[in-house]
Amino acid sequence: MIGLNLLNQIVNDQKVNTPAKVLTLLDEKIYSSLNKNSQTEHSSDGMDISLCAINLSDNTMQFSGANRPILIFRNGELIEYKPNKFPIGGLYTNEKEFTDTDIQLQENDTIYFFTDGFIDQFGGKKGKKLKYSAFKEILKEVSDFKLEKQHQLINDKFEFWKGDLEQLDDVCVMGVKI
Repeated sequence: MIGLNLLNQIVNDQKVNTPAKVLTLLDEKIYSSLNKNSQTEHSSDGMDISLCAINLSDNTMQFSGANRPILIFRNGELIEYKPNKFPIGGLYTNEKEFTDTDIQLQENDTIYFFTDGFIDQFGGKKGKKLKYSAFKEILKEVSDFKLEKQHQLINDKFEFWKGDLEQLDDVCVMGVKI
């Protein structure tokens, strides 16, 4: 909730619209919020996020991520954009420098944002984590369908994988079709 409120403040009130700058400000504000009442111990709590700004007039996108990549499927090919390898918040605020990646989008690209909840879910015959490579294969399998159908298929695959095991974390997969 703190992150969402601060994101809204940064984007809507401060009018910051460059993803790396948004993440830098969010990182500073999260760190301050979680540590403002502590003189000696600092909170190691942090969050992972991928953030983008899309300009539909020229199909360009800026992406920045804190431990969360994005995936783009283009004509059946997977393109992965790596994040910065540190979270929002946590212990090392002064040493972080978030960067923007400029991406030229094409018609029919599908951009995927996701939490780690799907990837880290235990399930299957052996009760193991699904893992990132299997998650990418699932997205590849469904990427040619309309987004509504993808939603259904991804949800069905998650429930099948999870089986009777308890869901461990939040699970969010968001697809944006250009």
